[in-house]
Amino acid sequence: NLGNLLARQGVLLEAIACYAQAIVLEPESILAHENLSRAYEQIGNEEQSRIHSTKAAELAAQDIGARGRLK
Repeated sequence: NLGNLLARQGVLLEAIACYAQAIVLEPESILAHENLSRAYEQIGNEEQSRIHSTKAAELAAQDIGARGRLK
């Protein structure tokens, strides 16, 4: 995706904008929160990195729980 391409090129603020837009479009996206967390970490914004890392972990735990209930 565009955010990942921008991040690989080192254009992190633009990558962050792409990841943030992905979350607006799909708030439950574990991958978008993980990517945003990583990009924030790379620019030294530990607080935002932690927020999105925590959100990704919460969503992953919910996903695992939902799968378990389906069995």
